[in-house]
Amino acid sequence: MNIKVDRFLLLFLILPMYGLRAQSNSGQIPEIDFCDLSKYEGKTVKITCSYSGVDAYWGLGSLPNKKCKQDLSIELNVNKDHLSKKYQKEFAKVHEKYWRYYMILKMTGRFENSTKSGDNRLSSNSSRFIADEIEDIQLVARITK
Repeated sequence: MNIKVDRFLLLFLILPMYGLRAQSNSGQIPEIDFCDLSKYEGKTVKITCSYSGVDAYWGLGSLPNKKCKQDLSIELNVNKDHLSKKYQKEFAKVHEKYWRYYMILKMTGRFENSTKSGDNRLSSNSSRFIADEIEDIQLVARITK
């Protein structure tokens, strides 16, 4: 009888600890391939992608060494007031000299399948990525021939 009680106590103590560990792992933000972004609509994910454009036409794209099978037209939605001064300067530089630079962004956020209604800017993008946090920015010089 004493052995059965001890086994019950052991299970009673171990199961809650296992449950907490499993719960904390499930709370991690998945890092996904940019090309799979549409499969994670509305979910918080971490991606690495390119950011480039001309005039009012800016968007996210796959990394230069990996092209997506499906053409994704994704606008970046980021609150620039929450960016560090360094990152603000990087965005300003790529916008001012778009023919010379593009950026590689590592960020966390959510994908939405259509742009916000009432957006009066010209845009060819049919969806957007709402960035909660930009972890890293690399300014990349375009190769000119």
